[in-house]
Amino acid sequence: MAGIKTCLSGVTMALVLTACDTTGGGSAPAEPLVSTAVDGWDYTMPAAELADLCASALTQAKAQFAAIESDTGPATLESVYGPYDDMGRTLQTIQHVWHMKSVHPEADVRDAATQCAEDYSDFASGIGLSRDFYNRVAAIDTDGLSSAEQLMVANQIRDFRQAGVDKDQATRDAVRALRKEITEIGNRFDQTIREDTRYVEARLDQLAGLPQDYIDARPPNAEGMIRISTDYPDYFPVMRYGHDDALRQALSVARLSIGTPDNSQTLQELIEKRHELAQLLGYESYAAYAMDGLMIETPERARSFLDEVGVALKQAAEKDLGILLTRLRQIDPTAEQIQVWQGSYLSNLVREEEYSLDSKEVRQYFHFDKVQQGIFDLTETLFGVQIVPWQTGVWHP
Repeated sequence: MAGIKTCLSGVTMALVLTACDTTGGGSAPAEPLVSTAVDGWDYTMPAAELADLCASALTQAKAQFAAIESDTGPATLESVYGPYDDMGRTLQTIQHVWHMKSVHPEADVRDAATQCAEDYSDFASGIGLSRDFYNRVAAIDTDGLSSAEQLMVANQIRDFRQAGVDKDQATRDAVRALRKEITEIGNRFDQTIREDTRYVEARLDQLAGLPQDYIDARPPNAEGMIRISTDYPDYFPVMRYGHDDALRQALSVARLSIGTPDNSQTLQELIEKRHELAQLLGYESYAAYAMDGLMIETPERARSFLDEVGVALKQAAEKDLGILLTRLRQIDPTAEQIQVWQGSYLSNLVREEEYSLDSKEVRQYFHFDKVQQGIFDLTETLFGVQIVPWQTGVWHP
């Protein structure tokens, strides 16, 4: 019982929450929670092996879920969630695909991981729409359960209904198809951003103000130009330290243009499909659907909260912007407002001049090895654990 209760707070909810989460734009569908076990995932596995592993895990999980759906015995926390947690552990064997589809250096592995994530999401959507599984959960007698367990079961029943489990078969089929489309569109949106790195060329003199190690790591090409990408290791130092306003502007425009023009149409598709899904499930808008069951409850309350925060922050924000504008006018007396590419640079100047805080100087006290060890030490102290070296597969030495 204790083991089952432990899982209830984690893996048991992950799958149904995945089935209900159809946010496909800035983030992927909710993935399985990370296992607490050492799983020895091999980040060097080729795409074909990853695809086989995914297919095997999903085949096993589908068989486990079919057994859960067909169970006609008494419905208890143990009899329903015990097998469900076993299925969750099966799916944990492919938990890293969400990470790999975003950051793996090889395109074919990213593609295989993306396909695996889409297949998983479709399976999870089916779980949320399963009448048989819903009936098993709804049949659990919660009288003898703790208040936390009762709340969990009640929330899961609510999430089932929000997912559309109470709709007719035709509607449930349409919901599942829409969720599949939304997942695919969202992955396409994310992939376009991931694979769209842009560049700006600069002369050596335009790097004035940047740390010397940044300059040394980027030697000029044969034409005397330095190629700077929109990736964050290139981008953020320029925006914070670079004196050249034109370079900061060009790099900012390049970064803000990532994903265009392709994602303009993709985003419109995503908005339309989400709205269609919400309408199919009986909601006025996708925002109303997404907020149902959350603490904020409704889009109207969310808007009201943001308006209140805006009023509370306005005076302080105007004061800070005034300080930055005053500093900008020392550089450009004709300046009327702060541009998006100027904020980080001006803030850093003010910190240096008003508070004698030079972030470039502070950097020398935060070498990677020391920071890493400090985080390990803090974690060990906070949680009473011991962190030791682990020889495992990595995709880069």
